[in-house]
Amino acid sequence: MQSGANYATALAFAAVALLAVMSVALFYLLVPAERLLLPWVRETTSQRRSGWAARVAVPAV
Repeated sequence: MQSGANYATALAFAAVALLAVMSVALFYLLVPAERLLLPWVRETTSQRRSGWAARVAVPAV
C-alpha cells in the first residue's frame, strides 16, 4: 500500500481557495445588507471606530 502517494494535495488546495473566495464574497454581500437593515448600528459604532477597523470599512453602496 502506498498511503503517501494518495494525498489529494491539488484537491485540498482548491477547496481552501474556494472557501477563501466564498468567505470574501459573503463578507461583501453582508456588509451592505447590514448597513441597509441596521442603520442605527453604524451611527453608534462610527464614533468608536479607529485604527484598523476604520481602514477596512467598506464604503456604502
